[in-house]
Amino acid sequence: AALSLQDALVGVYSNASPSVVHIFVFEQIEDTSLPLGSGSGFVYDLEGHIVTNNHVVADGERYEVTFADGIRRSAELVGTDVDSDLGVIKVDDLPESARPVSLGDSNTLQVGQFVVAIGNPFGEEGSMSIGVISGLERTLESQRIAEGGGRYSLPEVVQTDAAINPGNSG
Repeated sequence: AALSLQDALVGVYSNASPSVVHIFVFEQIEDTSLPLGSGSGFVYDLEGHIVTNNHVVADGERYEVTFADGIRRSAELVGTDVDSDLGVIKVDDLPESARPVSLGDSNTLQVGQFVVAIGNPFGEEGSMSIGVISGLERTLESQRIAEGGGRYSLPEVVQTDAAINPGNSG
């Protein structure tokens, strides 16, 4: 049983890793690009949309994406949502080796199922950690306080204990 679980995890990594990207975020001051940070994301579609976290791209002015095969592309910010911590960037010329991630159905999740996080923690590309779904339908408060007070809450959040370290969010 342990060997089949190991084989399944290796298969998940093999299938998903070509969809995972490393995003570099820069601030532009005149002709100089200053690095602000980096994070992870995934290829969403063949049009070059890449999904990440808002906190990865929010303060950037210029973005570079490194794909799993090492090819780098410039990207443009498409949009962000601070309350759900989502960001979308887009590359115009998606490398042939990049492919959209296969999305699952969150309506079928169960507490106790295995999950993996694949990303670039601490700037190291291609890392994978494993965990379990530890809770469903959690509520997560936004970090932003709305004008006049109050906070937005994100409903139906999936809770996991998979290690998500700095740089592998997204």
